Amino acid sequence: MARVGIIFGLLLCGLTLVALLCTTHKMPSLFVPMMFGIPILFCGIVGLNPHRRKYAMFNAVAVGTVGFMVGAGLVVRAGMSVVDDADIRRYVIRLGLSLAGLCLVFVASYVVSFLQSRARVQE
Repeated sequence: MARVGIIFGLLLCGLTLVALLCTTHKMPSLFVPMMFGIPILFCGIVGLNPHRRKYAMFNAVAVGTVGFMVGAGLVVRAGMSVVDDADIRRYVIRLGLSLAGLCLVFVASYVVSFLQSRARVQE
């Protein structure tokens, strides 16, 4: 699961880079995926140590859950925004949906992995 955390951390950082390269409007919301990608990446690297794996991945999933909520919040806020530029609003909505989607898949993969390991222990 630690490798999955590293992959999703890199994907979130890559999402920020793509967002920066695809628009000429630089706004703080472009950096939100990286704000969640770096801690998930760090927890994934720490999770490679077997003695720290449980707590590192638990923290990574907590960050991923908050990332999902923030991504959904970006979508709601951009949807209710009265910004005149519809292109910026659509761009922020796509960015928020991508952030929320990646974080949701990460959290879901952790939950599935956790349930499978519990089932193996009980057998």
